[in-house]
Amino acid sequence: MASALDDVRHAGDGGRGALKLGLLATASLDFTPRLLRALAHEHPGMDVSIRNVAFDDPSGGVRSRDADVALVWRPFDEHGLACEPLFTDERVAVLPTDHPLAVHDVVDARELAEEPFVWVEDMDPVARNFWTLAEVRGGAPAKVGARITGFEDLFAAVRAGRAVAASPRSVTATLPWSDITTRPIRGLAPAIVAACWQIGRAHV
Repeated sequence: MASALDDVRHAGDGGRGALKLGLLATASLDFTPRLLRALAHEHPGMDVSIRNVAFDDPSGGVRSRDADVALVWRPFDEHGLACEPLFTDERVAVLPTDHPLAVHDVVDARELAEEPFVWVEDMDPVARNFWTLAEVRGGAPAKVGARITGFEDLFAAVRAGRAVAASPRSVTATLPWSDITTRPIRGLAPAIVAACWQIGRAHV
């Protein structure tokens, strides 16, 4: 937590006492409110604005300068950005409960990669390849089951049986629906939560 707090503070808005924090599918993590509480404790006068960012901007708003710093998921194209890894989280298969792969305790990555996936238009290619399991498809393109912009769309598509997904365990741990299930995936590297900011950003 101390390291993350340093990253967020150092990537702030040039000493003006304001911080724009981008959240790329990280708002629901237990880590996020703890970080915000720690930031408020250390800088009680700082004006913090929080912005949830769609999947098509893996920098969490940092590239467009809509955010000073963001909590994001790696990997993605980090050119021109500084990203400090905070912790890892395994990817799990997100499936309709009646999907054939849901009968297994652990899903094989190659079998999952053959299924129709959720798809984000104009997504960073590095991020898209990671979340659609390109690493185990041997260069074959992903099958597109449903086009989405965020987790709300993703879960709706999976519940409807239109697509599957590989998502962070921490995001899927408390899903409220009985028609959706998650399974560990055999043979995948984990995702990484990182703090991200523009290189050369002035410190608070």
